[in-house]
Amino acid sequence: MDVFDALRVIARWWFVALPMLVLSLVAAIVLSSGIAPEYQAEGSVLFVGPLVRESTTTPGETEAINPLLEQPSALTTAAVISSLSMSSPQVATILADEGLSTDYEVGVESRTPILLLLVRADSRDLATATALRLAELVDDDVRLRQEAADVPLDQRVTTNVIGLSAVGGADYGGRNRIRLAVFILGAGTSFGLAFLLEGLRNRRTAAPGGSKSDDATAADDVASLVEV
Repeated sequence: MDVFDALRVIARWWFVALPMLVLSLVAAIVLSSGIAPEYQAEGSVLFVGPLVRESTTTPGETEAINPLLEQPSALTTAAVISSLSMSSPQVATILADEGLSTDYEVGVESRTPILLLLVRADSRDLATATALRLAELVDDDVRLRQEAADVPLDQRVTTNVIGLSAVGGADYGGRNRIRLAVFILGAGTSFGLAFLLEGLRNRRTAAPGGSKSDDATAADDVASLVEV
């Protein structure tokens, strides 16, 4: 059976397939209407190196440096370590206990000591609050690791929030996926029913004495299917 044959079958049984399609569309809208939209917040945290170093001209003294002009690979490593720490179940538990979202992602910008935060929540305020709390937890993680190693204050790595805000409007992706899934299921059912009825029709007309008109055969097939 080619595409044109399939279309002829569906057209022949339109009075069965069309109501099913309409019911599928209505069901998709009704079932997805209760799904809340999702909001996102994004943030970036920069890992900054020590602000001083040993003087290159006067032994025993220090000199100020611009951390933005010197980004050693060690800072990128520190960012990776912190991203792994933020992805742990312990952090998710802290967020859950504080009533914040646990649907978040933490990653590192390629080849930079920049930590990227992405939070999803049921409201824009909750997404933003969770991203802010994650930034605080990143700073705490960096500080505690260095305190445990007894690193001098002037040699410590610090963090700096570059930007943090809710982005765009609500994401209705979940709602749209439910609608699409329900509609596809309903469409498949309606087309399958049309082909089933077509098979019953062909079997009746192929049987001895099966010379009924198409309309009469269709009515008999629908009636027999309802009885089953």
